[in-house]
Formats: sequence, structure tokens, C-alpha cells
Amino acid sequence: MAREPEALIVSPPVIFADAFRGVSLCNDAIRLVAIAEAVTEDGELTAMISGQIVMGVTAALELRGKLDQLLGQLEARGAIQLPRGKPQA
Repeated sequence: MAREPEALIVSPPVIFADAFRGVSLCNDAIRLVAIAEAVTEDGELTAMISGQIVMGVTAALELRGKLDQLLGQLEARGAIQLPRGKPQA
């Protein structure tokens, strides 16, 4: 009897982000560039690109819904206060 191949388990990369820069459209995908703060050998704080996320529209909408839910939970705990009203342009 043939044995099924075992699934390859790969740990996805972890992207640390203190900020996002370069948020843009790339064809029909959204591209986010994550920036992390790091300390140099001289002890100075510097910003560096820690990774990129490229996602299609469906993934972006799913992420938006989950972020809205998580931000609502943080607000309910009193950890943050979300702005109300129309966003400023």
C-alpha cells in the first residue's frame, strides 16, 4: 500500500513592524512595506525594512474585517480610543 507523503511544515517568516511605509497598489494587489526600529552597533536607533506583505483584494478585505474586530476589542478594554466621525483627508 502506497504511503501518503507527509505534509511539509514550514514556519512562515515573522515580520516586525513599528510602522508601515510604501503602502501602494501593485496591479490589483496591495503592497505593504513594514518598517522596524533597530539599534545599531553604535547604540543608535534606526529604521529598517523588515519585510513586505503583498495581498489580493479578498485577503485585504478579510484583514480589514479582522483588524476592525481586534481594534474594537482593544477599545472595549480601554486600551485605545478610536476616533469618531469622518476621517480627515
